[in-house]
Amino acid sequence: MRKGIIALYDITEIQNYVYGSNKLKDNIGASNLVEKCFDCFFINSIKKFYKEENFRTNWDQCTEWKYEDDPNLVGEIVYIGGGNALVVFENTEIWKKVNYEFSKMLMIQAPGLNCVTEYEELESNFGEVLDRLFKKMSLKKYCYNSPIFTKGLCITKECSVTKNSAVINQDGFLSYEIYMKRENAKSFEGEIDIIDDLAGEKGDRYIGVVHIDGNNMGKNIEKIIKETLQRNNDYRQAIKAIREFSILIRESYEKAYENMKKAFECIIEKTEEYKKLFPNKIPFRKILIKGDDVTYICYGKLAISSVEIFFKELNKIFKENEMTKNLNACAGIAFVKPHYPFSSAYEISEECCNSAKAKAKAINGSEAGFYLDFHILRGGMVENLSETRNKIYNVPYLSHKEEKDFEYYNLLWRPFEILGDKDEKYDFESIKNLMEDLRYIPRSRLKDLREAFLFGQEEIKENILMMNRRGYNLKFKDEEDIFIDGQSPYFDAIDFMELYDDLF
Repeated sequence: MRKGIIALYDITEIQNYVYGSNKLKDNIGASNLVEKCFDCFFINSIKKFYKEENFRTNWDQCTEWKYEDDPNLVGEIVYIGGGNALVVFENTEIWKKVNYEFSKMLMIQAPGLNCVTEYEELESNFGEVLDRLFKKMSLKKYCYNSPIFTKGLCITKECSVTKNSAVINQDGFLSYEIYMKRENAKSFEGEIDIIDDLAGEKGDRYIGVVHIDGNNMGKNIEKIIKETLQRNNDYRQAIKAIREFSILIRESYEKAYENMKKAFECIIEKTEEYKKLFPNKIPFRKILIKGDDVTYICYGKLAISSVEIFFKELNKIFKENEMTKNLNACAGIAFVKPHYPFSSAYEISEECCNSAKAKAKAINGSEAGFYLDFHILRGGMVENLSETRNKIYNVPYLSHKEEKDFEYYNLLWRPFEILGDKDEKYDFESIKNLMEDLRYIPRSRLKDLREAFLFGQEEIKENILMMNRRGYNLKFKDEEDIFIDGQSPYFDAIDFMELYDDLF
């Protein structure tokens, strides 16, 4: 095996960098800089010293590993994806030289974006080398201290976003970090750029901040490496497999998003109400797609439908390849008013996504599944999702809670399984059927039923019996009980039915 080192690079605190501002333009610009970090800045740092025939950077154009057999190569990128880069160098001197240039480029082109790196000597036991490298990186990230900038003197203007010293007066006094983010903000053809325009024109105006994340991605990469090495005992084949997997993940999520957008373009064109609301552009705005990490904003009533379509498209793409056929993802949505602080909305969507993952793994183990959770902010700020839900969705007359492997609340049925079997307890189709039944009931009676949940089970039963006597025949999954194992689907369905348009 040829000598050398293998280095891992990782962008730290991506979420804080991208979503730290409440201005959409800053978020979009930061997202574009994150995308450029390795694909542009890192590769340009290498190209300053080496030509392609001496340091291979086009890793995604040919999955074959060249470094081992080509003595002219002093390095080669293994893969870039999900805010990481794995690279082989001939020695530490080359690694340090590239790092120095890369650091300078980040400070100039993407101020505020921080990256850490670690390396291990290449050895024949490639799987163990990678294992040690990832452990070293985890420790480094844990011990990493973000740089603290001098906030300025009493005679300097401060940036309204970062509170660092302002360097330019352009639409207000801006720090260099915010200035570069806004310089890198770009429009996407056919998408809306202004948050206010995403919320519609009348009524309860909500946007959906959607965050999607793949399940068990790290474990899947480990599994691919182990299985490849067991079959061939050749690290070149393991690198080829990692590359193929990275390319598949990147292309799958990007394609699923584009297919989802096309589906909505077609349906909006045929729906008069939406055609009037959004005559020129579809009500979506991509913020970030980095490997299996996806964030976008959309018109509130389309947020849940968009996740349904995204998951269906993603699952269809995954099933086409042996390497990805068992993969899945979870999603979280924050429903907020258009002027709600965006960074806070993103945090809630991320918490919802984590809640969906926890339930998926508690029910299905390592297989997880396509689960969705969301939270509707009708007023005020949410500091902790779990505490907020405990106050709103747990009721005193059900103080004794059943033991479950995931966190749950009396009046919430979510997180839902989106692509699950209809026999599954938390499948979304059953909630949709319940909502269809509820739509025939006058709003005043739904309001009475919703309020009955605050008083006790007898009041709820009385309300439902009265509605059934009027011919509404309310029932969930043929269950007569309103509460099933300490949870009720009825309150949940009433809670979000006005924020869900099933256009498909």
